[in-house]
Order: sequence, then structure tokens, then C-alpha cells
Amino acid sequence: MPGLSFRKIAGITLAAISLLMGSRAMAGGTLRRPGRVLYRVASTTSAPATYGRFDRREILENRDSRPGALLAIGPSLGIVDGSVGFGASAQVLFRLARGSGFFLGFEAGLLRWSGSGSAGDLSTSASISVIPLLLSSRHRFEGIGASVLPYVGLGLGAGLAIGSVTVSGGDSSLSGSGSTAVFMGSLQPGIEFVLYRGTSLYVEPKVGLLKSTFLFAPSLGLSVAL
Repeated sequence: MPGLSFRKIAGITLAAISLLMGSRAMAGGTLRRPGRVLYRVASTTSAPATYGRFDRREILENRDSRPGALLAIGPSLGIVDGSVGFGASAQVLFRLARGSGFFLGFEAGLLRWSGSGSAGDLSTSASISVIPLLLSSRHRFEGIGASVLPYVGLGLGAGLAIGSVTVSGGDSSLSGSGSTAVFMGSLQPGIEFVLYRGTSLYVEPKVGLLKSTFLFAPSLGLSVAL
């Protein structure tokens, strides 16, 4: 078998050196041509775990940067024994832990009912207003990049009821008013539709008790990050 010539030995040696340099570049180095960088290859040993277009670090940062408090405010209805009242409600909720979907806060608002009637020569008009003062909790089911956020909440506390009545007959009338505090509690399921970052539209078909009477109080409004 004829021996290898110097030219073949040199060619084999240069090819081996080129292959070795190429494998080092693929492991995380930079391929260079004299005077400029051709391209950089990311290291396969130090890259973070990826989830689609986001790496794990970015997902954790997004989760932990969610707002720490929410203000939810909007108009609402109050339906008791077939009577429909109108009003508004407001909630301030604080996130219990960073990255958690649990909130705790308080709720206040106003619901007002009014009506009138007559019997013979007598006419009656009456109104009652209820101011809810509740401690509220909420768990919001959050996901990275989610545009629909369902939640469920609970409110317990008292309702300050203020009522007035006027009875008129002929040339005379009689009026009276009073106030009292009654138990009030509510189950608060709902859905938030994200409009843009930090602001969403919520729909909440709230149900509960006003003293011992069933109360249906649906509401619609805006939830804003504080």
C-alpha cells in the first residue's frame, strides 16, 4: 500500500482542526471570519426551559407582576320578592400573596327600592335604601395571557336599611322613617373580560340573603388594577 504524501496528511490535519473548531462553536461559541462575526449559536447546555415563545423566567416574572390590588365598580340591580331596585356597588380587593389568585377586601354600595299605591281616599308612597358593608374574598382563576378570567367570591357583613313612608288622605298626610342594620351575605360568581392591561369588564350574577329574604343582585362594571 503506498504511503500518505505530505499533501494528504496536511489536508487530513486541516479537516480535523476545522471539524473540532466547528463542534466548539456549536456548543455555544461564536463563528468568526477575520474582521467580523458571522453568527452566534446559543449554548444547548445553559438555555432556560422554554414554553412556546416565552422562557420560564419570563413566565414567572409575568405571573409575579400581576396587580396587587383591584377596584371593581359598577351599577347593579337588587331583586327582592319581585320588586326591582337600582343602585351601584364598589369593591376594593388586595392580593393575599405574590403570584396568587386569592384576594381579600371589602365591599360597599347602595340599593334603593321605591313604590306607591292607593286604597280609597288614601295614597301611600314608600322607599327603602340598603347600604351593604361587607368583608369580601375572591379567588380568580388566572392564566398567562388569558383574556377571560372567571372568579368566585363571598361577601359577609351587614346591610344598613333606611326606610321612609308617607300616607296621604284628603288634606292631610303622615310621614315616618327609620333605620336598622340587618345581616347580609352573598355568593359572588363572575367573569372578567380583559379590555387591556390592568382593566377589564366584569359580569357578576350575585345571589345572597338580606336578613332572611333571598336577594338577587346582578352587576356589570369595570375592574381596574391599583
